[in-house]
Amino acid sequence: MAGNPQSAAANPSYCESISKQMRHFAFFLLVILLSWRLEAQNKQSAPPSIFEKLIATEAIELTLETDLTTFIGQKKTNNYLPGTLRTKGGKSYAVEVRPRGRYRRKVSQIPPMKLRFDGKGLKADSLNSFNEIKIAVPCFISDQGNELLVKEYLVYKMFEKISSAHFRTGLVKLTLIDTNDKGSGKKKMYAIFIEDEEEVAHRLKGEPEESFGIKVDKLEPQQAAKVAMFQF
Repeated sequence: MAGNPQSAAANPSYCESISKQMRHFAFFLLVILLSWRLEAQNKQSAPPSIFEKLIATEAIELTLETDLTTFIGQKKTNNYLPGTLRTKGGKSYAVEVRPRGRYRRKVSQIPPMKLRFDGKGLKADSLNSFNEIKIAVPCFISDQGNELLVKEYLVYKMFEKISSAHFRTGLVKLTLIDTNDKGSGKKKMYAIFIEDEEEVAHRLKGEPEESFGIKVDKLEPQQAAKVAMFQF
């Protein structure tokens, strides 16, 4: 009967059944399309983070003013110091700066940094609440130090190509001004702005692990193997 148009036309209940199925399918399709549209709108309307805003431009020029003398002097601590981050266009952000890292904190001329932005200021700029950025700077302020740092940045970008579980990074032309020593001049260098763990975890729908020295059997096997081979 299904293959006979005349029989189908002569059977009202069959036509009604087909019509009902088509209405159900159309409704289901409409729901799917609306869901996709709403999801796309949510993605578009979700406010960016300060990290995403700053790294949107490759090799953006930024200036960080802080008490660099004290910052270096207390590099073994996690004490924050007030500072100001300025863009080339004149936009300024109130920040707090502290040393970070392990080995580099001990040996670098200027230790790696963590920036913490004022939450109210971010909200006023229609940015989301992720307010921390990690910064890697050259171990030594020299042409060779800059070259090594750019190579490190390229390694980050290489890993992005092979794994979705990665830290996003941006290359920055950074000028440091020591507010405690006006005569020291400006220190210009390349720097890597690195996504903070909290933001990474949110993006990957995970939770940051604070403990150090996680056992191998607690790691995700494929990702752990991928990282080990990449490091090798």
